[in-house]
Amino acid sequence: MAFLIREADSALTPVQHSNKIFTEHLKLMSLFNASGQQGSGMPIVMDFELKGKAGETVVHHFIPHAYASPLRGQKKTIIGNENSTEEFKLEVKVNEVNFPFRKKGKMTDQRLIYSARAEMSRQITNHFAQYNEDQLFKVMSGIDFEDDDQTAWEAATDTNDRVSGASRCIRADGANGATEVTSANSDNVALVAAMSSTDTMSPYLIESAAVMVRTADATSNDSASSVTNTYKMHPIRIGKNNEEFFILYVSLEVAKTLRFNADWLAHVYALDERGLEDSAIASGALGVWGNVIVKPSERIIRISDGSGGFYYRNLLLGADAVFSGWVQTLDYTEELWDHERELSSNGSEIRGEKKITFNGVDCGVAQVITAA
Repeated sequence: MAFLIREADSALTPVQHSNKIFTEHLKLMSLFNASGQQGSGMPIVMDFELKGKAGETVVHHFIPHAYASPLRGQKKTIIGNENSTEEFKLEVKVNEVNFPFRKKGKMTDQRLIYSARAEMSRQITNHFAQYNEDQLFKVMSGIDFEDDDQTAWEAATDTNDRVSGASRCIRADGANGATEVTSANSDNVALVAAMSSTDTMSPYLIESAAVMVRTADATSNDSASSVTNTYKMHPIRIGKNNEEFFILYVSLEVAKTLRFNADWLAHVYALDERGLEDSAIASGALGVWGNVIVKPSERIIRISDGSGGFYYRNLLLGADAVFSGWVQTLDYTEELWDHERELSSNGSEIRGEKKITFNGVDCGVAQVITAA
C-alpha cells in the first residue's frame, strides 16, 4: 500500500493519492479515448481486476462477438437450435513495473510537501503514460509484451511473423496500389524483399485495407494458396450519428506523405464534415477517408530496409484489438533516507498487455505496411 510521509498538503489518503496518479496517467494516453471494458466495442479492452502475482501468466475469459441469425416464426423450435457462443481464455503475462525517483538535500516541510512530492508525482504520471502507450502499440504490432529489443524488431533480418490470420495485413504496391499479405509473409525479411521506397500510403490503400477487414476476403493476397477468412473485423461506433469507423494510426513520416497526396487533398473529409469534431477518439486526426479515421503517431513500429531507409507497420484498429490488464494498479510510496535529507518515491504497477487473437486470427487489428 502507498505511504505518504507527510499529509499536511493534501486530504488524500495514500490509496487515494495512488489512484489519482493512476487515473491521471490513463487520461494522458492518446489511446485512453479508444479504450473501454469488455463489450464496449472499443479497440483497447481494459481490466483493472486481474488476479495473480508479478511474473505470472493470468487468464482473462473472452467471448468474441459473433454474427447470428434469428429463429423466425412462433412454431420454430428453440431448444436445439440455439446460436452458440465460443469462450476462449486469453492468457496474459503480467509483471511489475516501477518508476522510482530520488531528491537529495535537506527536506524542509515546504520542500517535501509542495516541491518534491508534486514533481515526483508528475514524473511518475508522465512516465507510466508513455510506457503503457508504447507497450500497447508494440503488442498490437505483433511484438511480445516483455520483448524490449528494439534493434531486433526493426532489423531487416527479423523472421518473426507479426500478424495472425488471413485478411490482417496489406502493403502498399507502388504509389497507388495494394497487395494483401499472408501471415507467413508478415515478417521483416519477406516484406523487405517484396517492397521498395515507392510503396507509399495512398487513399487507395486505405480503402483496400478497410474492404479487406470488413469482408474478410483474402483471395487477393500474396500467396498462391489464397484463403477466405471467416472472421471480419468489427468497426467502432462514434460521432454524433453513431456511425461505424475504423482508426488507422500511421507514422509521422507516412502522415507527411499522405498530406501531399493529390487524391487525399481532393477528397478527404475534415472531422466536422463527418460529425466528429467533438469526438475525443478522433481528435488530432489528419482527416477521414471513407469510414477510416487517419491519425499520426510517433509510436508506429519501423522496419529497416537494410539500406538506411524504413518501412512502417501502420495499424488499422477496430473493436477488441488488444487487452490491457492490471493485477495491481499504481501504488505510490515514499521513503526518507540519510537523516531526512533524501526523499525517494516510487510508482509501481503489476500489469500486462496482449493482442486479442481468437482461433488464430487477430480480432481487431490489421497492419498496413508502407514506405515513408
